[in-house]
Amino acid sequence: MLPLLHGLLAAILAPAILALASAQGAAQAPRRDFSCVGAERLEDDVFAIPFHSGNAQVTDAARSGLAAAARLIKAEPDRDVCVLGHSDRAVS
Repeated sequence: MLPLLHGLLAAILAPAILALASAQGAAQAPRRDFSCVGAERLEDDVFAIPFHSGNAQVTDAARSGLAAAARLIKAEPDRDVCVLGHSDRAVS
């Protein structure tokens, strides 16, 4: 079995998270100035969204993390959200 890629929230999932958070038709707040500088030091509310190497298919394990993140975003609409991701795949 291929090893799972681990990370904070995978950057490619940002649209999915935002779609889940706004699925109930909630009014969108205007964009605020926000920077992810220093986000690597954040420890609260970090979600890992695993993927199999070479595959962007959302797994059941990823869905539970996405659902938890979406619930938090819906519960705190004024909170800034920073989506970060990485891959541990070796480049040859």
